[in-house]
Amino acid sequence: MNSKPLLALTAQATTFRVADTEPPLEEVSETGGGQYDGVPVRFLYTVRVTPGADVDRIGGNGILYAKGARAPFRISGEAAGGPDFSERVRGTGTFGPDCTGRLVELSDTKVWFRTAVDPSGQSATTVWRDAEQAPRAPTSR
Repeated sequence: MNSKPLLALTAQATTFRVADTEPPLEEVSETGGGQYDGVPVRFLYTVRVTPGADVDRIGGNGILYAKGARAPFRISGEAAGGPDFSERVRGTGTFGPDCTGRLVELSDTKVWFRTAVDPSGQSATTVWRDAEQAPRAPTSR
């Protein structure tokens, strides 16, 4: 089995805000870059965080960009924070049917991801095409 990741992404900016919802929910947006099949890509996404007892639930939308191409996606998953403000996030995503250009082959593709956020807020995300390739680890606090 080939365990090569589909994408490797690093956030370059992260913003947090409290959404005007009842109850108030945290929104997290990240933008950054990485590689897809040797091609430089950029990404932007926003998720809403629903607090839980052991893990928080996340869900939201994003867009992956390559030169002249775009691939919208939806993600959902769970996140757990450490005592040092680090986070471990895992989940699934689905690219939409309307991917374009160099990214058209991602249309309707389901993916699995893992994100590690260090105590300083820097994050790195790895994305796999197969669930069997994505490493498993507990994410409870």
